[in-house]
Amino acid sequence: HEIIPDARLVCTLRDPAARAFSSWLYMRKHGEGESTFRAALDDFPDLIEHGRYGTQLARFAAHYGPDQLFIGLFDDLKSDPQ
Repeated sequence: HEIIPDARLVCTLRDPAARAFSSWLYMRKHGEGESTFRAALDDFPDLIEHGRYGTQLARFAAHYGPDQLFIGLFDDLKSDPQ
């Protein structure tokens, strides 16, 4: 915000469980993480933490007004990219 106070930001939200599972699949593809999703949730708390959108968005909302922050849904973007 200090560098670009007039920025317009776009955020897409995904179902938190689907996002965490997708992140785990990515980790496994690259040889990281646990062999089961359940074990990964225990050992990698960021898999859950990254889906706490309210906490993360609050930091941006404290600096940018509602006219500068667009929040959309991943499923909407996927079904209609335009």
